[in-house]
Amino acid sequence: MLYWIIAGNGQAYGPADLALMHRWVAERRIVSTTQVATSEHGPWRDAALVSELARAFGNPDYEAAAAAASTSDHATHA
Repeated sequence: MLYWIIAGNGQAYGPADLALMHRWVAERRIVSTTQVATSEHGPWRDAALVSELARAFGNPDYEAAAAAASTSDHATHA
C-alpha cells in the first residue's frame, strides 16, 4: 500500500511505502497528528489512527481511537 502525508508546512508528500513512512516517523517528519491518506485525494486522518502506524505513537488500540474520532467528526460536521 502507498501513503500520502500533509506535512506541517502544508505540503503534500507521497506516494511513500510503509518502510518510508516508518522512517519518517523515526525521523519525526511524521507525528501523531500528521494527516495521512492512502490516496493523494484523501480521505485524510491522523497518523496515530492509521493502523500500520498506530503502535509507533503508543496507540495500540487504534480501532477504538478511530471510532471515537469518527463519532467526534460526525458531531462536528452534522
